[in-house]
Amino acid sequence: MAEGLGVAASIAGLISLADIVVGKGYKFIKTVKDAEKSVKSLVHEVNILSGVLHSLSNTIQLLEVDEGDAGFDPTTQVHYIEACYQTLSQIQQQFEAALPSTPLSKGAKIKWPLKISRTQELLADIQRHKTTMGLAMNATEMSTLLKVLARQDTQANGIQELKDGVNSERAERKKIMIGSLLRSNFTHKSPES
Repeated sequence: MAEGLGVAASIAGLISLADIVVGKGYKFIKTVKDAEKSVKSLVHEVNILSGVLHSLSNTIQLLEVDEGDAGFDPTTQVHYIEACYQTLSQIQQQFEAALPSTPLSKGAKIKWPLKISRTQELLADIQRHKTTMGLAMNATEMSTLLKVLARQDTQANGIQELKDGVNSERAERKKIMIGSLLRSNFTHKSPES
C-alpha cells in the first residue's frame, strides 16, 4: 500500500503542477492578446492532461479502497509519472520566464521564450503523456472490472450452492412429511377395513 500511496501522491503532485501550468498559461494568453496558436494549444492540452490526471487519481483511490491495493503494481508506471513531471516543469519554467514578476511599463511586450518547433515538441510530449495516463487509467479500470466480475462469479456460485442446499432441504422435508402422512394414515385405518 505504501507504493500505491506513493503513486497516488505522485499523481496528486502532477495534478498540482498541471494546474499551476494551466493558470500561468491562461495568464500568459490573457496578457499577450495575440499569443501564438501553439502556446494556446499547449495550454489547452495541459488542461486536458490535468483532467485525465484527476480521473487517474480517482481510479487509484477507488482501487486502494476496493482492493486494499492488492494486485496494483505501481512500479511499472513510475517512470511515466517522472517523464510527465519533467515536461510539466519545463513548461512551467517557460511561463515563469515569460511572465514578468512586476507590472510592465507601457509599450513593453511579453514574448514566448521558445521557438515554435520547441513548443510543438512540448505539445507532442503533453499529448503523449495524456495518452499514456489515459491508458493507465483504462487498464486499471479494466483490471478492477475483471476482479469485480470474478468476484460476482464467485458470489453467483455461492448463491447457487445455497439455493441447491435449500431445495435439497425442502425435498428432504417433503419426503419426511409424506412419509409421516402415509404412516399416520396407515396407523389410523381400522383393522376392519
